Amino acid sequence: MKILKILVAVYMVVTTILACLFLVSLPVNRLYESFHEVRPGATRSEVLSILGKPERVYPPEQIDRAYSGFYPKPRIRPKGEIWVYTWWYVRRFVIHFDEQGRVQCTVVVRT
Repeated sequence: MKILKILVAVYMVVTTILACLFLVSLPVNRLYESFHEVRPGATRSEVLSILGKPERVYPPEQIDRAYSGFYPKPRIRPKGEIWVYTWWYVRRFVIHFDEQGRVQCTVVVRT
């Protein structure tokens, strides 16, 4: 009887943890799937409507900070802001904007 109670308690804890992980991962998975909808020429407002607010925004001269710990770094040099989104700390989605606020290019890098 005592073993059964322990098994039920372990089952409840594991189920709760898995449910929480699933709920937390929903917006993250949506980011992963939606990133590929962003195309060169899209405006900042279009990117915001697709992906939401970026985690970090860097000026073009701080390109190394945008890619810190991630590779490969692109050969293209941004002309405007760099928006950064991170997916599960293993993928970083980087969007380069031009001077007019349109997407110059999109890059996916990994740790």
